[in-house]
Amino acid sequence: MNDLPPNTGDVTQGVAILDNLGDKIAPPDPYADDVSAAWQLHLSNKNEQALAAFEKVLQQDADHMDALYGKALALVELGRNDEAIAAFEKTVSLISNIRADMPGRSAILERLAKRQISWLQQRK
Repeated sequence: MNDLPPNTGDVTQGVAILDNLGDKIAPPDPYADDVSAAWQLHLSNKNEQALAAFEKVLQQDADHMDALYGKALALVELGRNDEAIAAFEKTVSLISNIRADMPGRSAILERLAKRQISWLQQRK
């Protein structure tokens, strides 16, 4: 398992906060239960299973940002850093799709993804 960059222990807490905010200001997510189950697998350090669960959601919605971000984190934990960077970069590229609807959430997610990209690139 890879070490996480400093101060990212709060990432999962931040994602939970973002999910709660998203429930209040975003339209219902048809994949919410699947994404939640995938996050539980990731939080239980079952990252191969989490990756498969996130990818299942992404097969149905290739631009699902929560699943994409979760996939990237699972890839980090599996040591597949180049793939993780690509997933984080795609997450950042999709931020503009939600920026107007959820400016706070998009700013936080963009900052987290960029921080992960920078950290992973430094490890090369």
